[in-house]
Amino acid sequence: MNNEFLENQKARIRVVGRKVEAQFNGLSFEQFNWKPSAQAWSIGQCIHHLSRTHYAYSPILEASISGALKTSFFSKLWFPSRLMGKYILKKLKPDGKTKLKSPKIFKPMESSIPLAALVEFRSVTAQLIELISNSENLDLKKTIINSPASPLISFALGEVYEMMADHQERHLLQAEKIIEHPSFPK
Repeated sequence: MNNEFLENQKARIRVVGRKVEAQFNGLSFEQFNWKPSAQAWSIGQCIHHLSRTHYAYSPILEASISGALKTSFFSKLWFPSRLMGKYILKKLKPDGKTKLKSPKIFKPMESSIPLAALVEFRSVTAQLIELISNSENLDLKKTIINSPASPLISFALGEVYEMMADHQERHLLQAEKIIEHPSFPK
């Protein structure tokens, strides 16, 4: 069961990585940073946000895999913490029907994002796939981690991997909509 689930999450993340490469690699700096409105994110900000999310979760995932993660008693048993995690997991689905405000730790830079963010994202994608691969012998339901955004939110390890894949798909769709905008610079 673990192996099939983990392979599915890795495949989803690989598809996003390939699509990001194919669709955004040839963009100009202006296109990469263009926003449909002042409040909206640019393609660059979507990509940078995904990298920031990875960097926030990565040390927690690494500690979980190595067995060095110390989770609190409450994060494993405290019902509201797990309930909040499940709520967030549901809201981050790729359909993007619900807008969520990103916690500060995950927010992209407000200024222009360099095109090198695409290279960084490629590296982040490879690291995430490696972390998932290294989790094959863990109990994905019983290994609990806290969100880097708040110790009051916890997830099972399998939920984190599913959420990361969902999250990448969600922001890929957001970035694709930016390119399709009628005012997108050509």
